[in-house]
Amino acid sequence: MNDANYLPDIKNRYFLLNECTVTELYYPSRCLLIEKEKEAYIISGNEKKLSYHARQVLKRFVRSIFHEQGFYSLHAAAIVEQGKAFLFPGKTHSGKSTILLNMSAVGFVPMNDDIVFLKKQANGAIQVESVPLLIQVRKNSDTVLMPEVKDFPFGITTIDPYTNTSCAMEAELSCVIFPTIVTETTLIQEIDQNIAKKLLFATFNAHGRIEISEEFAKLFYTLLSADMYSLEMGNNWNFLINWIHNVANKDDKN
Repeated sequence: MNDANYLPDIKNRYFLLNECTVTELYYPSRCLLIEKEKEAYIISGNEKKLSYHARQVLKRFVRSIFHEQGFYSLHAAAIVEQGKAFLFPGKTHSGKSTILLNMSAVGFVPMNDDIVFLKKQANGAIQVESVPLLIQVRKNSDTVLMPEVKDFPFGITTIDPYTNTSCAMEAELSCVIFPTIVTETTLIQEIDQNIAKKLLFATFNAHGRIEISEEFAKLFYTLLSADMYSLEMGNNWNFLINWIHNVANKDDKN
């Protein structure tokens, strides 16, 4: 990654101080996030990065609100087709925002590029919800964006003016797809459950450590029973478009 601010061996740290939760963030600039109950303060020496850190604070509060309603957050992008949610979990720089932008430009309904919330329903289905948070587009994304979104501004901005559609608030889960951006041919294949288990657990913990409970275990293993795929995303976006259409039509018939 060609980014002077990115330090791959440095991880964010969390600790408690006088009944406050203090988070030491390192990317995209070093800052302290201090939280106590429903208040939060950001201490940063870089004004240009404050919008990023403010976005992180917003995600934390949204996450706490959903958690109070029995939802668990997943570090994933999500698009909706025919009322079904397609999840793309992954770590930073795995292609979540790129996939969301490209798929939204060709008619799929965007949900979020970074965080979604899951809850197991009484009928066994998994409900997916989110809020239309701002999307972050990195400068190195222009090599994998389709022509329809080539002029999308870099940095943190909103997706709505570029897709002419509102973000979806809720949908029922269709499948889970773990993406990787590659230069070779696009490839989608089913993923081994043991591999999916490790990847899912990591993405559940990406926004803060998940509290393990009976409800979380029920959700986690129900989610594991869903269709799981790995995606090597090259420049053949039509392949992914057609694949999602086919899965959505199959879900609709079922």
